[in-house]
Amino acid sequence: MSVFEKAFASFINIFAIVFAFALGIMILALFFKLLNYAKTKLYGFTIHKTNGFLTGSSTVTLHLNNGKSFENVKLIGVADRLIKDAEMPYCLSNMLVFESADAQRYYIKADSIRIIQEQIQEESGQA
Repeated sequence: MSVFEKAFASFINIFAIVFAFALGIMILALFFKLLNYAKTKLYGFTIHKTNGFLTGSSTVTLHLNNGKSFENVKLIGVADRLIKDAEMPYCLSNMLVFESADAQRYYIKADSIRIIQEQIQEESGQA
């Protein structure tokens, strides 16, 4: 065996190791992309319930930074996207979810809310 053949055989061995390593990384990346895609299709949005903050049947009036207000809405929870690199931009991934009396849902960014005015409902029949 000449020097050239030995160098070429050693190059082939090193190339095979590097190729196997790179192929393994590509297969793992593809697996996790498919796993994220499956989670997005199965779950989509999740709404996490809030504990101890505007719970029960209390309604609120939201006053936003732009001057708009939403009256008589209930806090449902916080909408969150399970997948970090989903189709939705990151700035829209965490939003407060409010529901009006006619079952319309509002997804509002928390930093756009100026005031949350809680409307305490009095018990009827008590003096």
